[in-house]
Amino acid sequence: MATAPEPEVVAVKRKPWDKFLILATGGLWDVVTPGDVCTFIEKRLSAYIPRIIMSSDKKPTNSSGPPCANILANELAAHAISKGTKHNVNIVVILLKNFWDQSLPSSSKK
Repeated sequence: MATAPEPEVVAVKRKPWDKFLILATGGLWDVVTPGDVCTFIEKRLSAYIPRIIMSSDKKPTNSSGPPCANILANELAAHAISKGTKHNVNIVVILLKNFWDQSLPSSSKK
C-alpha cells in the first residue's frame, strides 16, 4: 500500500515588498537554499522584465500569465538538476507584483 506524503504548510503574512512566491517539491529544496532561490529569481527578473516590457506592446492577461514565470521555473529546475538533486523537481513561480505596469528606469540625462 502506497503512502501519501504529508505536505508542509506554513502561513506567512505578505509584505508590500513581496515580489514572488515559489512553490516547489523537495527536489529543489534538497539542493538549493531559499535565500539562493530568491537571489536566482531576483537576478533573472531584473534581466527579463525590462526586455519583456520593451519588446511587447501587449500585457499578459490573467489567462495567459506572465511570459517569464514559466521560463523562471524551468531555469530554476535546471539549476537544481545541475546541483545534483536526486528527486523530482516541480516548480511554480507566482509573480506577486505587476511588473508590466512599472515604469522602466529612465536613462540618465547629461
